Amino acid sequence: MQTVAGPVTLPRGWASVDVKIRGKSFRFVTTHLEAFSPLIRNPQAAELLAGPADTDLPVVLVGDMNSGPGFDLGAYGIFLGGGFSDAWNGGPGLTCCHAVDLHKPSPTLTKRIDLVLTRGGFETVSADVVGEEPGDRTSTGLWPSDHAGVVAGLRLPGGD
Repeated sequence: MQTVAGPVTLPRGWASVDVKIRGKSFRFVTTHLEAFSPLIRNPQAAELLAGPADTDLPVVLVGDMNSGPGFDLGAYGIFLGGGFSDAWNGGPGLTCCHAVDLHKPSPTLTKRIDLVLTRGGFETVSADVVGEEPGDRTSTGLWPSDHAGVVAGLRLPGGD
């Protein structure tokens, strides 16, 4: 990215893998979208739709989207507009962000930007936020990450 101070590198990316389980295939994509600018983040979301998510396979898309319901609908709205559904099934599901030094005893989570999104017929069986309870802290009192995580149980399209 070019700035008045010169070029700035903003390393973000994605990884994908095609998975086959019990004869059923899907694509799994993970990413971390740009944190500081929707002018970069939103085109990244569109690029994901035109790139790894552009498949006839069912898709699971996960990551730190830095966009989500009740916060910044840009990239989140792009994914929903591209046919994705949010696997979260109730409650606020806040994932961001613990204090920078990870020592603050009480959670400071105010946004839901770490997401599990699906397209192509997945059924959400369960979804939970992890890393947000005081008991999740390490023995030295640190939170395991600056974000809480999301774990979702999904049923494959046409699965039992």
